Amino acid sequence: MMASPYVIGIGAGIVAAVLFASLATNTALAMLLFYVTPLPLLLARLGWGRLAGQLAFIVAIGLVSFIIGLKTAVVYGLAIALPALVLSYLAILSRTMTPEDSEGRALPSMPPVTEWYPAGHIIAWAAVMGGGLVALAILVLGGSADVYHQAIRKIFQEVVLPELQSAGVPMDPARSERFVTTVSRVLLPAVSAIAWIFIMLLNLWLAAKSATISGLFKRPWPNFAALEYPPLMTVGFVASVGLALLPGMTGIMAMSFVGAFGFAYLLLGLVVLHQVIAESPLKVVLLMALYLAIVLLNWAAVVVAVIGLAEPLLELRQRALRRSAPPPKGGQT
Repeated sequence: MMASPYVIGIGAGIVAAVLFASLATNTALAMLLFYVTPLPLLLARLGWGRLAGQLAFIVAIGLVSFIIGLKTAVVYGLAIALPALVLSYLAILSRTMTPEDSEGRALPSMPPVTEWYPAGHIIAWAAVMGGGLVALAILVLGGSADVYHQAIRKIFQEVVLPELQSAGVPMDPARSERFVTTVSRVLLPAVSAIAWIFIMLLNLWLAAKSATISGLFKRPWPNFAALEYPPLMTVGFVASVGLALLPGMTGIMAMSFVGAFGFAYLLLGLVVLHQVIAESPLKVVLLMALYLAIVLLNWAAVVVAVIGLAEPLLELRQRALRRSAPPPKGGQT
């Protein structure tokens, strides 16, 4: 007998709140559990429907507010619970369409076709939310570029610098200031957005896979080999790169979108390269080298992201499919 959405929703909300609250214990296990905080909310929505997902959302925020406080609950709701609810909603969003002929005329004699919300659009929305949340957090915490920069400098001097000095790493004042500038201006906003979108998409994938294995996921598994992003995402990425060159808080906040969109295009680039080398006898070796390069070399990730960004123009996947397609029968060309 299938569990009630009420039971699942309440239970998922409790689990999600406990996972988030465990972060207060400041242990290694708590940090690991924190990474799967969105999972119960996503699984409730994908597997048991809207009612279970909404109940999980309400219960989780209510418990976090009761255990930790209202302000923390608001942050939790904006940064984790609400995005999980939105992404899980998009993952099962669909519409029924009447088939059409080549001239666009409806064919009522044919059965209706269900069209699901594209996976690429879901990733695009995750990138927008990730960049926006980090930009908002920087604005709220910093207020202005000077205040934000001073806060990062204080953390560096009180926490990071003593560790570097104890490790024997030389840090003169000029080098320390360059480090603080790089972290506050580029690394912190970009890496924070990348971490958010990675964690959220990973949990969405885990929830969808779990629901699929259990037979609860209504949507057919997406064909990620054909992953495509909406054209406006390219516009957003280019605009964020341009804004990131500006001084002050505008440039800092724009870097969060550069990181989020850049990670999304890194995913697309990986999809493209998987397709390009799919028929190669050295596929395993090439993939191992690819992922190793991304982990060890910063420029490798940039190159893969550029491949993903340029895929609509290069059409590398279509070329790979044409090369691997069997020759026409009868020797025709």
